Amino acid sequence: MSFYTTAIETILAHLPNDFSDNWDENRFGGKEPSQPLIKSWIKKQLSKWNYYNIFLIKGILVESQKILKFEYLYNSLETDDDRKLLLQVISFRFLGHRKVKLPLNTPDFWTQLKGIEKYVDTNDFIDPHFLNFKLYKMDINPLGFPIQMYFSPGGVLVDFIVKQYEYSKNGVVIKAEEGDVVIDGGACWGDTALYFANTVGEKGSVFSFEFIPNNIAIFNRNLSLNTGLMNRITLIPNPLWSNSTDKVFFKDFGPGSNVSLSPFSDASGECTVACLDDLISASKISRIDFLKFDIEGAELNALKGAAQAIKKFKPKLAIALYHSYSDFEDLPKFLKEIVPEYKFYFSHCSIHAEESMLFAKV
Repeated sequence: MSFYTTAIETILAHLPNDFSDNWDENRFGGKEPSQPLIKSWIKKQLSKWNYYNIFLIKGILVESQKILKFEYLYNSLETDDDRKLLLQVISFRFLGHRKVKLPLNTPDFWTQLKGIEKYVDTNDFIDPHFLNFKLYKMDINPLGFPIQMYFSPGGVLVDFIVKQYEYSKNGVVIKAEEGDVVIDGGACWGDTALYFANTVGEKGSVFSFEFIPNNIAIFNRNLSLNTGLMNRITLIPNPLWSNSTDKVFFKDFGPGSNVSLSPFSDASGECTVACLDDLISASKISRIDFLKFDIEGAELNALKGAAQAIKKFKPKLAIALYHSYSDFEDLPKFLKEIVPEYKFYFSHCSIHAEESMLFAKV
């Protein structure tokens, strides 16, 4: 059976579903948006006649070219479990939370989240000026990590318990290990820098890339709470790109900052990009053992700027895929071209469309 047929059949199999308990309040805030009564009534009547599902099917067919963006990755994955998970993620992206419940949404997930909330100091928090977020001071030593930081319970769950930047299934493990040199592309508030610094130990090191001023301020504040780990972390305040000459312009809005290669009216700052290959050539980074990129859609350009280093060191990879449909095809294709020995694996670390990860190792 072709990939396209398999994907369509998987998507259509979800059409009878109507999950009322599948809204991620922690990520998107509040309750699931309610529909106007007339719209809700029309939808209910159409569902009775199956017309609503017909509209969904029509939309799927119109967007069929997007489905084919997943074909290369699907055929390149090493395990059936990962291919099955990818099909579920595709279905979610096309049908949404009312039709598809992703594997992470289990009672255990919510129990773990509730357990983490008890480590929050509700009287001590930072406002990152991003959506409805508040970053509470947390001590996660009881979870097995000698770390204090300003963060969210949901973020701790994804980073430290679900372990978004580690892959461990069916005997295959891809992760930062003791003594590794780690590239932490997209460091934001310092949570992943601290996670990697704890993992690599005293002999390892972490190079974190973050350039948004408000993010850097929180990053530095979090590092200052962890003096035993901060010496393993080097912050490079530039965005990763394919060269070291371009400038980017940005509007500071935390993880949702607007970034452009061209000036725009409400930009609040600008900075020069950084290329990993140039940093290695200049001996600012000696080697790469583990590379994590989660940089809001700039992953492909950053990989192009690290192509020589990837060819030379063949590091373990954890690359975010979820920022665009094209990334599901372009990122694994590019990596396979420069290192044909790479084997690909896939994980998804949220109950919504974000946090799809491509893992690779030789």
